[in-house]
This record gives sequence, C-alpha cells and structure tokens, in this order.
Amino acid sequence: MPTGKLALQAARRDPPDLILLDINMPDMNGYEVCEHLKSDENLKGIPVIFISALTEQLDKVKAFAIGAVDYLTKPFQMEEYTLGSKRT
Repeated sequence: MPTGKLALQAARRDPPDLILLDINMPDMNGYEVCEHLKSDENLKGIPVIFISALTEQLDKVKAFAIGAVDYLTKPFQMEEYTLGSKRT
C-alpha cells in the first residue's frame, strides 16, 4: 500500500494473516499505523513486522513497544531473515 491510511482501509476490508510495515510512509508513519491496528479489536491479533532502513536501537525498541513481532532492517541480511522465519 502506498500510504498508511490505505493500508488501514485494506486491512479492515480484508484482514491479512501478516502485516509488513515500513516506518517512513506518506501521511502516517508505520508506528502510527501499527498503533491503529493494535487498537482495533478486529485487527490487533495480526502480527506486524517492521521493515525499515532505520537501524537505531530506539527505532527497534519503539516498534516492539507498540506491538511489532519482529523488525528487519534494509538492506536485508539473509541470515536475519532465515533465522526469523524459523521462529514463526
């Protein structure tokens, strides 16, 4: 989805099994989208994985604090992806 608002509309219309979110998006950042998802009774159980070029520890901590189940940094490190996919 090109914007956070469109992502929320799509999730409400047809809830997915998993949501991948970037932090930097137009109109609403990924943190805000995640907060909206987690406050919605019908969507709060959907796992959210952040994918971002932001690599600071505070960015990751914030993502987990608002409900993310994982945080992947771009560019992807294949080892991270392989290990993370084995956890789920």
